[in-house]
Amino acid sequence: MSDRLLSRPSRRVVLALAASLLAGASSSALAQGFVIRAIHVTGEANRDLARLAPMVAQQLARQLGGRYAPGARGGATLSVELTGLDLPVNTGGDHFFRHFGGGVDVLEGQVALIGPRGAAIKAFPLLASTSSTDASDIYMEPTESRLGALAYTYSYWLVGKLD
Repeated sequence: MSDRLLSRPSRRVVLALAASLLAGASSSALAQGFVIRAIHVTGEANRDLARLAPMVAQQLARQLGGRYAPGARGGATLSVELTGLDLPVNTGGDHFFRHFGGGVDVLEGQVALIGPRGAAIKAFPLLASTSSTDASDIYMEPTESRLGALAYTYSYWLVGKLD
């Protein structure tokens, strides 16, 4: 008789298994099916981060596509605080910089996805880098194309981490 009981799962075991599968499916659906109703990007540590903040927000809206629905009821808020920026300058004297086209631009920040009730769904730091093709002492300020490339790269990795 005990062999028969072992070969046939009890109702509790079946219900527990079904509940765990449903819980896993709903958390996966939350991760992939959420709608973002607002995007807030700030960068206050320096003027280049302040210039980058709206570029990152624009790229996020573009790369989120249909998942971004401004003002959607029950949607989440994506909050990004840009905290660090490294834009090296190529003065032409370093073989490494000449070989790789000017160095590597780096953007750091803190990301939070806030649910409709104010609870954090996800929160993580993010560092993204891209090669800089116009890192030169010719330009006193970083060019729009240089900042735009960095904003695109940062947004690309951020959207990928939301999935």
